Amino acid sequence: PTFWFFGWWVYWGFPTGLTFSEGAMGISGAEYASAIAWGWGDSAQYMGPNIADNASGVFFGAFALFAATTASIMSGAVIERIQTVGFVILAIVLGSFAWVVAAAWGWHADGWLVTKFGAHDFGAAGLVHAVAGFFALGVLINLGPRIGKFNADGSANHIAGHNMPLTVTGLMLIIVGFWGFLMACVIVPGEAWSWYGDKMSTIYGTPITLSALSFNILMGVAGGIIGAWIWTKDPFWMMSGALAGIISTASGLDIYYPALAFIIAFSAGVILQPCANWLERRGIDDAVGAVTVHGTIGLYGLILLGVFGAGYPALDIPDAPTVSLFGQIVAAVVFFLLGFVPGYVVSFILKQMNMLRVPEHAEVAGMDTTKVPAQGYPEGIVASPAASD
Repeated sequence: PTFWFFGWWVYWGFPTGLTFSEGAMGISGAEYASAIAWGWGDSAQYMGPNIADNASGVFFGAFALFAATTASIMSGAVIERIQTVGFVILAIVLGSFAWVVAAAWGWHADGWLVTKFGAHDFGAAGLVHAVAGFFALGVLINLGPRIGKFNADGSANHIAGHNMPLTVTGLMLIIVGFWGFLMACVIVPGEAWSWYGDKMSTIYGTPITLSALSFNILMGVAGGIIGAWIWTKDPFWMMSGALAGIISTASGLDIYYPALAFIIAFSAGVILQPCANWLERRGIDDAVGAVTVHGTIGLYGLILLGVFGAGYPALDIPDAPTVSLFGQIVAAVVFFLLGFVPGYVVSFILKQMNMLRVPEHAEVAGMDTTKVPAQGYPEGIVASPAASD
């Protein structure tokens, strides 16, 4: 609901910056945003049943999916110790504001990062994954580590998941879900949203085919898995490497040659665990490696596109700005700030209000036994006395 009433309006209202103004493509500004998001005037047809429009609802649904994805990315990093009320507030800020501003600026034909710097992020490696990953980092700094994660000398203990086969299966399901996520980045032909009439295009209006996506997604999965397995020999990091492989190539899935996508994904799989270990040595307890998989690798892939995709037109218009390393770095910095700053500030406020972290007894006993009338693993487990506190 918050994305329907607020996030969608922000996306259409602010692509040119922090003020309402109509961009060069004429699809932004206060009047346009209010019409598209809230159905004012003649544009009411776009946000409701309309047999003449087969794309608007799909387009909105894709954005709602991305909003939910940002919260799911954060959830893995903060599990086992965050209060539900605090998490919900953070999810609303992230899913209906932080990433939406990034999308308006860098994933919109009128976005200033696109029109001024030629920024390109087809598969949302920066504006979804990196924003969510570094938002989670800001939260983790204030949330603190799980009980027992770090020793008095600062060394870290490994807290394993309860079931590796289920963990790997879950990661496989995420990989399958990525096909839907990335295919949802394609603008399908429709009377309301289309650049080429009966042809598919990117959010920037540049041409794309499902064949290109299929080649490069598969090569991203393969490269990430192989790179992570060679480096770690660990099933969890191997499957996380598949995610990293896809994310590292996501910005340029519409541009890359499959062999190049494989090489980029392979390198992402290799650097994945070392980056996570670097963060852990600095006292950050990221339970599932979300900051690294989504944040670090997201920016890594975004910047690499500036190297391998330099010169590609950012928009399908005459004299369009082109992709460049400088433009991709600018976008990376902006996306980092749009994620980290709100995550840190809002979680700091929640911490001061005692709304961020659960009490120690609840964390030790398990939140399923203390916060909700259910047990996640009831077979043979006796509820802790702390459950009645």
